[in-house]
Amino acid sequence: MSAPLTLQLPLPAGHDPIGSLALITAGRGDPTARQQPGALALALPLPEGDVELHLQRTDSGLSAWIWGPGAEALPPALPALVGAEDWPPPRLELPPALAARLAPHRGLVMTRLPVLWPQLAHTILGQLVTYVEAWKAWGGLVRRFGRPAPGPAGLGLPPTPEQLAALPVDHLVALGVPDRIARTLRGAARQGNRIARAGAAPPAEAAALLLSIPGVGPWTTQSVLQGALGDADAVPTGDYHLPNTVAWALGGEPRGDDARMLALLEPHRPHRGRLLRWMVAAGVHAPRWGPRSAPREGDPDRD
Repeated sequence: MSAPLTLQLPLPAGHDPIGSLALITAGRGDPTARQQPGALALALPLPEGDVELHLQRTDSGLSAWIWGPGAEALPPALPALVGAEDWPPPRLELPPALAARLAPHRGLVMTRLPVLWPQLAHTILGQLVTYVEAWKAWGGLVRRFGRPAPGPAGLGLPPTPEQLAALPVDHLVALGVPDRIARTLRGAARQGNRIARAGAAPPAEAAALLLSIPGVGPWTTQSVLQGALGDADAVPTGDYHLPNTVAWALGGEPRGDDARMLALLEPHRPHRGRLLRWMVAAGVHAPRWGPRSAPREGDPDRD
């Protein structure tokens, strides 16, 4: 293995790119990422070649090591990738108890990935109702049909759009992916040029491109805008939990729907998606009543 390309990026105190990027991974079981205290390894399939990026927070900023044939192409995208210009965090008018709970997480910034396909594929699988099912399917997809990343962390990369488009639906169903979602994933994989254009576009144009893909609706589109394209105002509608979370946190109401969520978030435009990120990181949720629901194949509103 050749020596990595090394870089240093100054960042202000309190800026948390590691925690920010960790929010868009599938956690400890994600084969494309690995997090340790103050550090993150991430595999990325750039057009110029695969890379494995290691980030380490230091007192003065961020150290980066990049392995792989695409290493020379990543540095120009690195500031956006770590949200270097997304600082300082905005001051939002919040209920005092919520503001105090979110305070430790205000260093989370909006990040923009240099390639959109892995996050889109990951998010389409997130249309499964339970996150456990979705992340299990993502791990199976990468391990069975992907390829090793070019670095020392033992990470993997998902199949390319061309490889996934050629996979029979039955291969995806065998991973626990319902037929409807498997067909959406394969259909999206056939739209490689459209996905690449969305990855380089401003939010409104990117949203229109993604929504034109059959099976990709508001939930998937807004989740990708927020997680992969750094849109601080993106709000996923059709989510099972978010309306209740927002209703409870901002209105003291234990249950809500999309309309109520959007009404409560409206005063915080253009930082509605950022506020949702802070809430998720802080573990804010509405009271949970009754038994845990049984897993279903997919939520028809989460598309």
